[in-house]
Amino acid sequence: MDILVDPKKMMNSLNPKGLTPLEEKAIITFLPGDFKFLSKLCNGEKIERWEGIRPIFKGKVDGEKIIIARSGVGAPASVMLLEEMFAFGVRKVLFFGYCGGIALGINSGDFLLPEEAVREEGTSYHYQPKGIPAKGDKEFIDILEKIIKQEGHPYHKGIVWTTDAIYRETMRKVRRFREEGILGVEMETSALFASAAFRGIKIAGLLVVSDIFTKRIWKPAFFSSAFRNASKLGLKILVEAIPFI
Repeated sequence: MDILVDPKKMMNSLNPKGLTPLEEKAIITFLPGDFKFLSKLCNGEKIERWEGIRPIFKGKVDGEKIIIARSGVGAPASVMLLEEMFAFGVRKVLFFGYCGGIALGINSGDFLLPEEAVREEGTSYHYQPKGIPAKGDKEFIDILEKIIKQEGHPYHKGIVWTTDAIYRETMRKVRRFREEGILGVEMETSALFASAAFRGIKIAGLLVVSDIFTKRIWKPAFFSSAFRNASKLGLKILVEAIPFI
């Protein structure tokens, strides 16, 4: 393909010495606090030549080297990072994020394990034609589900809705997606699934419900103990899954 802006050339252009290769496995987070907590779990260290270019650390899980990365929020930012990590050697990815619960019966602090995502964002259409479903890697999803079951934490597996416009989540849309069996709404999953499929990257994600839509209102729970505890447990689950992917 006649691509003008190559991610490897782009990243190397930002450091005159060139950037060092990355490990095969990576975990992506989106919030600074999660990135810091994950780095502690994995004894993360800065990668000298990547410092100041991307928030990417190297860490270890059971003696195996992995990459720990923090993405900006939203589909374009997350796919840019995925492309750049792929260019330097990453081939297996787990990501950790947050979502709003749409299906009735879902509570703040529950896990959502997305198998597929509705593509209501723009980035995925640069990687997959309209009508192609955005799906995660079944093997990785099964691994995460097994660990979640062992932990006994409430979870829901199925389809999520990915949107570019958090402030255009109307009640009409929420009701329609709820009727279609959609579990939750967030901003990255469909784009990550579609671009990973395009590049041949195996990928799965784990989401924590941070807020819910009832039949009439939106209820945030960003500072609840259930949400905070689930966030830490979710990150630990991804770390536990690393040796098996």
